[in-house]
Amino acid sequence: MWKENDKKILNSFLKWFAIIISIKLTIIFFFFLHIQNNTKNNTTEDKQTPSFCVNEKCINLEIAKTPQERELGLMFREELEKDKWMLFSFDWLWKHSIRMKNTLLPLDIIRLTTWYKIVDIISAPPCKQEDCPIYKPHDDNLWAIEVNSWIAKELWIQTGDFIELNI
Repeated sequence: MWKENDKKILNSFLKWFAIIISIKLTIIFFFFLHIQNNTKNNTTEDKQTPSFCVNEKCINLEIAKTPQERELGLMFREELEKDKWMLFSFDWLWKHSIRMKNTLLPLDIIRLTTWYKIVDIISAPPCKQEDCPIYKPHDDNLWAIEVNSWIAKELWIQTGDFIELNI
């Protein structure tokens, strides 16, 4: 049968085994609790206004994601708030052109590539006629931001800069 010493070893083993399982379960519990809190925080962050930050200044963005929203863009707007710009989000990296038809405001078009690098800045005057110029970028871009024409210079935004885009 079982020797007294074998019983002590078995009891000691079972005691340590129970302690290790308890520690592991506690770690797993806190891990899932942490994930749940992060999910709640991310949901809250997703509801924040998208923004563009450069040189310690952040500007709110209105996002044009769909082809219809991109086509309408800033057409027919008589004013654009200083702290609210429009972001055009494209589905793939390419030389996306922009036409200023029915745009009543002079705008700067800031084009971004991956890693939010500015690859192009073009100043475009308003165009109220049918035959408006098409502004083609120098490089492939994934996003374009339209802003009041004087803000890019005011913020010292230049081609080659990296910006922070919170979308």
